[in-house]
Amino acid sequence: MTGNNTSTPLIALDAVALDTETTGLDARVARIIQIGAVRIRGGRIESDDQFVQLVDPGVPIPPVTTAVHGISDADVAGAPGFAAIADTLAAYLKGAVLVGHTVSYDRAMLEKEYELTGRAWRAPRMLDVRLLARLANPSLPDYSLDKLCAWLGIEIKGRHTAPGDALATAEIFVALVPLLRQRGIRTIAEADRASVTAAEKEALATGGRPVVVNGDTATEVRPLTRIDSFPYRHRVGDIMSAPPLFIPAEVTLHAAMRLLIERKVSSA
Repeated sequence: MTGNNTSTPLIALDAVALDTETTGLDARVARIIQIGAVRIRGGRIESDDQFVQLVDPGVPIPPVTTAVHGISDADVAGAPGFAAIADTLAAYLKGAVLVGHTVSYDRAMLEKEYELTGRAWRAPRMLDVRLLARLANPSLPDYSLDKLCAWLGIEIKGRHTAPGDALATAEIFVALVPLLRQRGIRTIAEADRASVTAAEKEALATGGRPVVVNGDTATEVRPLTRIDSFPYRHRVGDIMSAPPLFIPAEVTLHAAMRLLIERKVSSA
């Protein structure tokens, strides 16, 4: 790699598009079960340079999440734990800009997994294609991965798998670069500043309080005092189990709660 700095044009980035599949949506307790990453160099996706790995989380995978990504306990049986692949992943990511869709979630998951192994996690510079797409086209009604791919004419192969979503993220980023250039966003520094502004506006608009966290290599805006909006930005079918459980209207709340607990349904 030639290395990146604040004046590096987006078209010339050494970057890695990354996605993780996990045991749940709460980064505080969820564990990684699959990592997918693909390298982007000089505005080109190097599809032959990928990091794809199933990971044994050491805990059962809830059926409700298996219903989304299709990964079960049987699939990760015999896969290495995160500690066994941590150094290989770190070497793959070294020096690259990390590109993701809602990338702060993937960063939080990686940071936690590295901490659990006793290794120090040095957060790389990051770019979020969801924020970049908002900058490129402020009028879009939805910035989900599916909607961005539909807007840009990108076919997602392997939706809700880490390698499939990582490749889609890479294609979105490459497609956004010329659109961002038209809006005067050409370098990493310009993308960082514009993303921070977009994140601040988004946090304020949804009732959060933006806090700027300056790291060694990146600036992140993290909204506080707001509910995790992930479930509200996805279709119910993406995060629910199937078939759905129906409860008669005359059932008491106590009986309904007992049934939810027995069936291991996390939300209604």
